[in-house]
Amino acid sequence: MKFSHLHVHTTYSILDGMAKVEELIDQAKALGQEAIAITDHGSTSALFHAQEYGKSVGVKVILGSEFYIEREYDEGNGHIILLAKNQEGLANLFKMQEISYVKNFYKKPRINYNILSHHKEGLICLTACLASDWGQYIINYDERSAIKLTKKYKELFKEDFYLEIQPNQIPEQHMYNKSIIKLGDQLSIPVVATNDVHYVYESDHYPHEVLLAMQVKKKIDDEKRFRFDVDDFWLKSTDEMKSTFNGLNEKDVLNAMNTTERIVEGCNTEIKKDKYLPRFYNIPEGMTERKLLAKEVTKGAKEKRPSKEFMKDVQYELDVIDRNGYSGYFLIVADYVNSARQKGILVGDGRGSGAGSKIAYLTGITKINPDNYNLLFERFLSDGRSPDFDVDFSDQEFVFNDLTKKYGEENVARVIAFGTMTPKAVCRKVFSTFNHPITEINYVSKQIPDLCPSIKEAYDLSPQLIKLKEKYKKEFQIIERLEGTISHESQHAGGVIIYPDIGSNLPIKTKAEDRDKRIVGFDKYMLEDLGFYKFDILGLTTLPVLKNTLDSIQLIEGVTIDLYETNYDDPKVYDMLSKGDVSGVFQLANQAGKVMEQKPKNFNDLIAINALIRPGVGDWNEYIARRKGKEWNIHPHREKYMNETEGLMCYQEQFLLDAKTFAGWDIAYADKNIRKNKDIRNDLHLQELFITNSIDRGYALEDVEQVWHEIVECSAGGYNFNKSHAASYAMLSFQTAYLKCYYPIHFYSSLMTSEKTDTDGQGMIEQYIFEAKEKEIKILPPDINLSSDDFIPTKDGILYRITAIKDVGDSAIKGIEHIRPIQSFQDMLERRQTNKIKKNVITSLIKAGCFDFDNPDRSHLLWELEMSLRKPKQIKDGYEPEKLEYNDRIKAKWEREVLGVYLSSHPMEKYGFKPLDSFNDNDTALQGGEVYDLRVFKDKNKNEMCFAFLSTLYGNVKVVIFSNSWNEEIKEMMRIGNIVLVKGRRSGSDILLDKMEVLEEE
Repeated sequence: MKFSHLHVHTTYSILDGMAKVEELIDQAKALGQEAIAITDHGSTSALFHAQEYGKSVGVKVILGSEFYIEREYDEGNGHIILLAKNQEGLANLFKMQEISYVKNFYKKPRINYNILSHHKEGLICLTACLASDWGQYIINYDERSAIKLTKKYKELFKEDFYLEIQPNQIPEQHMYNKSIIKLGDQLSIPVVATNDVHYVYESDHYPHEVLLAMQVKKKIDDEKRFRFDVDDFWLKSTDEMKSTFNGLNEKDVLNAMNTTERIVEGCNTEIKKDKYLPRFYNIPEGMTERKLLAKEVTKGAKEKRPSKEFMKDVQYELDVIDRNGYSGYFLIVADYVNSARQKGILVGDGRGSGAGSKIAYLTGITKINPDNYNLLFERFLSDGRSPDFDVDFSDQEFVFNDLTKKYGEENVARVIAFGTMTPKAVCRKVFSTFNHPITEINYVSKQIPDLCPSIKEAYDLSPQLIKLKEKYKKEFQIIERLEGTISHESQHAGGVIIYPDIGSNLPIKTKAEDRDKRIVGFDKYMLEDLGFYKFDILGLTTLPVLKNTLDSIQLIEGVTIDLYETNYDDPKVYDMLSKGDVSGVFQLANQAGKVMEQKPKNFNDLIAINALIRPGVGDWNEYIARRKGKEWNIHPHREKYMNETEGLMCYQEQFLLDAKTFAGWDIAYADKNIRKNKDIRNDLHLQELFITNSIDRGYALEDVEQVWHEIVECSAGGYNFNKSHAASYAMLSFQTAYLKCYYPIHFYSSLMTSEKTDTDGQGMIEQYIFEAKEKEIKILPPDINLSSDDFIPTKDGILYRITAIKDVGDSAIKGIEHIRPIQSFQDMLERRQTNKIKKNVITSLIKAGCFDFDNPDRSHLLWELEMSLRKPKQIKDGYEPEKLEYNDRIKAKWEREVLGVYLSSHPMEKYGFKPLDSFNDNDTALQGGEVYDLRVFKDKNKNEMCFAFLSTLYGNVKVVIFSNSWNEEIKEMMRIGNIVLVKGRRSGSDILLDKMEVLEEE
């Protein structure tokens, strides 16, 4: 007997199935089952993954899905199994998933009989479980409806329709199975045996139960939580299937099991790999994509007037692009980049190696001339490779919508991303489901090293975890089974697929908030393996900051700035950076120390530091020593591309140019054999070839050996860097620095607007406020008439945003906007909607300074508020509220209370402490600040320790106070509101407390 499971759920049935694809297929093979169907709930996302793994181990994978389908007797969702026989069936399977999400979603992505009847070709239909219409009719004793429904489906699917029985121990299942067999005999319809598999092993039933509890966010001891009625949904062996069909005729059971072989033999299709290249949407008649790309290149060349040598390289690029079939790809990217630019959207120069393409430069994809910086096309594209432009936009949504308009909504989709339960994440979820206290959860999860790939590896790295495993045996057994399970689906940061009728070629899903926007149900790794081309339309928070700054300058100053037309070697900008004034500067904002050491003088220096700040790139200390005068020399033929990094190799492009310069290798060959060589240190053949080729070209053995040594150390030494990427990022570094240097009021306004209102965001805003004040820019309190959700630059300074004020929510803002303009405080009191602008809202508005235009004495306004709220008896009795004490310290405290930051003055201004990042990591640091938060908890030994948070002039600092220091004396000093001096070792952005003293008591 060749039995195969045909009703199987994997972990892609999110938080319902817990069977990992590899485990599932391996177990099927171990049980002697030659095939298995994958039928996830309302999803086909597992199919390619399963297909490819099945091929690798010799198990045939049947491609299917358990669809949700509209019930015939109410508005609910039933179940039905559909399996693809051939390519037409697979296309229909995908198409129906798209329809179920885009057009027919109701609680779940569902189809209906009408949809099914239009997409039935190439499909086999099974009646699924008790949740099907058949199940509901039969367990409710409605035999007539069951017969009618069966005839209807028999007519639709003919010999490809099967009645399904299962061996689970649900009480109604036994009655259902008997009725189904009877129905099959009566109507001559074959019966097939399945098991509704949700996990791999019998012992998985309890971990699966925990997984279901997680799904509905319930505790395991909650009797009312969602659970399966029985515990036998594992991948059963053939013998187990036979033995668990209790009470049925043995012949009927064997026939039903044998039927699986017939279905397996009838299903012969797969998701095919190919080169799924989209065509550019707007190709004139008689024109090819190659000719159109060449035409666009010629247009760009007329504008930029490059050299003959440059155009010779362009011709080479055109040949490589066309030969590999990517002319359309370049046209599509150039089109959406230029469309965005024409709409005033800022576009970055790309991540990765795209800036090395001269065609990208001439067609407007990038703004960097590769010739100016020795950037290489072959680092981006050569024969047999795929191009990949990762482009950042200040408005991703515009680009997505633009593509949808041009190519059609059925031909454009974003890309899914699957989140899996990491060891640390699953630990927290399991312990929470078992109702452990949060302190215990925090302690246990902390013992698992960050980014550890598996709990078993964590045991090797954390002896304490071994002890905890013994203490919490049940929890850790479940953690071991659930880690790696898919926990959620999200959307790739910017991946987009463009292809005709995607829904017939790939699975489609949508988000609940927007059913029109399609998301491909295969992730980027599956799509790349299949041969689909992902366009990366990315967002970068720096670009909206730049965009808002430029818009503000144009609106207020009347000046239009083209950032690409500025002088990228402007000495004033580099002087600012060399002084360590780098906050808000892209990539350099947390690198003040290194920037001050480097003292950049030109754009090449910015490229260099964008690479050298990366871990393992170059030798920073040697680089600085050489910049300060240490002698060094290199072969004269290397100077063109090595001098800019003081003769030190840190770019991939440098060793590729070495290969060309010395050995005469073309860049594509060097890239393939050096950069991609995983074992270059031991590749003696390549070494000998390089040395021989170089000597044949007239170079001395001593020079050649030294160059080869540098190549090997750079390419194999861990992390060399892509210069195109560094150059693209350096553009943004300069652009942000330029605007900060010349238009600081606009830049700081935009920078502060980009920050969130959480603790970290407020800390950054406080730092920017201090910096702005140092530049003699006033930070003005919010204005009841002018302030909005943004920080607004004015001729007098920067207006604080009104939406950051404590208690001032959306309702209050709408109430304020409704009565604007507000002439005075009394005018607001008289015209306000009291249900929106309540007393607590007004109090916060006053303390923030929103009515300073009317009366800067905020305590008096609070008195006026109390006066206006007096009750009739109080008025009759002549009652007047007491006026509050008011001075600059109280004003500052009120601002801190309602805005989260000190605005008009900071209590630390008079002390002159340096910022934390002016101290080297692990060195002793001094910091002064006001204590604004304390978080006390227990360490692993159950002793109290504390995180204390200080508001400093330069933002917020966390002080770590270990249990041996968290004594009564420290507790008394470290009270909220106290201004303290702390001394301790700098650890990243924290200080590990050694000593402290109180400078001012609350």
